[in-house]
Amino acid sequence: MAVVASAHAPGFTARQVVKLAATGVGEEILWRGAIWTALTRATSRLAAVVGLDVVLFVSWHVPSVLAGDNTWSGLPVVAALGVTFCLARLASRRIELPALLHIAADLLGT
Repeated sequence: MAVVASAHAPGFTARQVVKLAATGVGEEILWRGAIWTALTRATSRLAAVVGLDVVLFVSWHVPSVLAGDNTWSGLPVVAALGVTFCLARLASRRIELPALLHIAADLLGT
């Protein structure tokens, strides 16, 4: 299999890169696509939309901590990334930018 270089690991196989990309795109379709749309229909207060989106996004990642795949100390990073992805969604008004940022974060191991 082909190996793609990474800043934090010796490399990823092509299969791992595709899996991370699909996960990032899928989560952004859910969080900054469907859920974002529902929240903005429920309220015009952007701070509430971002806050609720980030709380739900972090909550989504808690099972991976409980399963031992991640640590509790990583959840603040997930929250910061959630805010970043929300700001990207606000700035671009689309989900492509947050999806690309999400893929990059996953590939960098953040």
